[in-house]
Amino acid sequence: MSISIVGNKIRLTETEAEHLPLIMALEQDNLDFIGSFDRAGHQAFMHTTNSLHLSMIDLSNEDFVGFMLLDDVLSPHRHIEFKRFVVGIRQKGFGREAIRLCKKFCFEQLSAHSLWLDVFDDNPKAISLYESEGFVFEGKKRECFLDTKGFRSQRFYSMLESEYKPII
Repeated sequence: MSISIVGNKIRLTETEAEHLPLIMALEQDNLDFIGSFDRAGHQAFMHTTNSLHLSMIDLSNEDFVGFMLLDDVLSPHRHIEFKRFVVGIRQKGFGREAIRLCKKFCFEQLSAHSLWLDVFDDNPKAISLYESEGFVFEGKKRECFLDTKGFRSQRFYSMLESEYKPII
């Protein structure tokens, strides 16, 4: 299946191998807020039938601007994980549009019943974006992740198909 989800500013498309160095660089730049894979991990994710590895392409110049990972897209429970999301160019609306395109794709094409994500408690910009896009806070795992910052808590958010409101 070839995927191309087009908005006003960006297109989400299946990640190609040529984007992997850019993706891994974005991950390294954002390690305070996301997990990361090595090249083999990204390639495995790209070739797993239950996952989607998507690149964000700027429609104005065809440049790579970010990526997202969706997991459990074939879940019999129709419960899709919005696993990872990074935009390299900020303050241009790419992130908000990417989330809207993701919701549209998951609910309208993949027939998701719910779309869920986790975010570190100390990432207020991401939390604000997810909440403004209609994701509902479900709870928190306190101090469940240990890294160089110490123990960190994660918040869990979801959106049900009945809460989804198409904007794009």
